[in-house]
Amino acid sequence: MRTNLPDSNNQISKLSRLFLQVDRYELNDSDGQHYAVGRDLLGNIPGELKIRLTTAEERSIDRPKENKLKIEQQYSGASTSRDSIQDKAASKATVLAFDEVLATDDSGQNFRAHWPRTMSTVDKPATLLVSPVAHIELQQKTDTTRAKAFVEVIKSNVNLSSEKKTRRAIDKAFVSAFSPIGEDKNPQRPFAAMNLRYNGDPVFALLPRIYPNMTSKTVTGSDGKEYKQSVPVSGEETMKAILSGERKGANAREVFALDVFRATYAALTNEKNVKIFSEGSNREYVETVFKGIKSGMIEVNLASGASYNFGPASAQSYLADADKKYLSVFNLERSAGDLSEHVRTVNGYAGVVLSMQQFDDGSHFVVQALSNEQYPKTSALNETDLVQANATQMLNKFSAPEVVDLSKGEQLQFDSADKGKRKEAEQEPEVMP
Repeated sequence: MRTNLPDSNNQISKLSRLFLQVDRYELNDSDGQHYAVGRDLLGNIPGELKIRLTTAEERSIDRPKENKLKIEQQYSGASTSRDSIQDKAASKATVLAFDEVLATDDSGQNFRAHWPRTMSTVDKPATLLVSPVAHIELQQKTDTTRAKAFVEVIKSNVNLSSEKKTRRAIDKAFVSAFSPIGEDKNPQRPFAAMNLRYNGDPVFALLPRIYPNMTSKTVTGSDGKEYKQSVPVSGEETMKAILSGERKGANAREVFALDVFRATYAALTNEKNVKIFSEGSNREYVETVFKGIKSGMIEVNLASGASYNFGPASAQSYLADADKKYLSVFNLERSAGDLSEHVRTVNGYAGVVLSMQQFDDGSHFVVQALSNEQYPKTSALNETDLVQANATQMLNKFSAPEVVDLSKGEQLQFDSADKGKRKEAEQEPEVMP
């Protein structure tokens, strides 16, 4: 999930990124440094961790070919200079993301980092979605389409081929996958993917996607005017529409995906009155899937997830950086699967931590989306072990960290209004160095 290089004592000596849940800030330590002290949010490193910022001199040693003046400006002079640990303490940051983290001794607990970023604060707490399987989607505006900026998260992968799965349990899994209400009881935009496996390998190069049925409701905007808004119906309503054939599919691709869904459900539950609408080779493929599931040769896994839009300011920032490596890796080229040499672009997935705020209706929008590694190795959905999606967590209860000035031996209190040059990371994403 990240780059870990053990030293001779088998301790972690280098990490490309570390998420720290801060317990306290220690200012003016005996070495003259300032530290953030806490625990690894992802739980990969046990015990209490102590992190300070890399100095310009240390950075010059780490990066001997990098311009020293540039380093000094990054660290203290330029308008995009990094926040100090004191800045983070004064802004009451409860969760920090540190980049390019290096051990300062052999304890495995003490580190220095190139860059810190705020994920949540006391005054504006964020919900952090820790997702082992996520895709960051960024599409620029064209003459015919709007710009898109959202994160797709796979939240669970349920094996439905188990002999212990009753029809009630199967129905519950499908309904849950299409639920417009998330595990935190807030609105979400759900989807399901049929993750079918034959001898452990994916049956499909692209996993068939199914989205919920939509309806419209009237909402009142901040300007007092009424607007029509498209929202997903209940999971039960989506299931009924698909299985009854009321929803056939708007095009051949959707028809095929829905038919795979219907055939899978029929094979698992012995449902007799399920209609198939695909024609030609697609229909033959659906029938083969049905027989494979009935015979037990094809294993059925139901992957489910949700999509979260970036907030307006964050969308603008992330779209501007879409071609940079740390984001472009979420687009992969794969063979089209036919006899031609054509390739297609598919979604890449990796572990990502989302910092999210909420709209008035409780639904979430993304402020920051940081992969577990700075430059993650992504994989297509059909190449990914989706079982790890079951470890997805939503975290939103972070205690206020203590701030201790060790030179005086006293706990400090900061005025939350006195933030100087510090950035409101919960409103705008912090600059990527």
